[in-house]
Amino acid sequence: MPSRHIMNLRHIVSLVLAALAAVGVVSCSKTNERDAQLRQEFSIPANMPVRDLGVVELRSNTPTRIVLGDGKDCTITATPLTNGFLQMNVAYTAKEEVVKGQTTHNFAQRSQFLLPVGRGCAPKLGEHLTVVMRPAMIE
Repeated sequence: MPSRHIMNLRHIVSLVLAALAAVGVVSCSKTNERDAQLRQEFSIPANMPVRDLGVVELRSNTPTRIVLGDGKDCTITATPLTNGFLQMNVAYTAKEEVVKGQTTHNFAQRSQFLLPVGRGCAPKLGEHLTVVMRPAMIE
């Protein structure tokens, strides 16, 4: 009797492991598909690392800091304009950044651009990272 119980338990464990593996494959596949879509939509080169921030909620003229990890972060400030655009200001800082083959300490970069309300954007941060985001203004 105990051997039958062990066989049933092994069968259940095998099924659970197979299901988890299938979920992992589907998840990776969806991630790769999403990555490919982002690269195509925003013309991001295949060798450029991409970080999808998704929807980023912003308040008018209020800086929002996003920690990217590894001593890197960006601060995003959006100003709604009367013509249906957002004036986007992105400040990127990194404790270390490789620029033109040289390691730079305390790297800082600022960029400013106009973005139609409701559209996504993909600013390049430094030489080795593009972040994709969909800014959403909140009150």
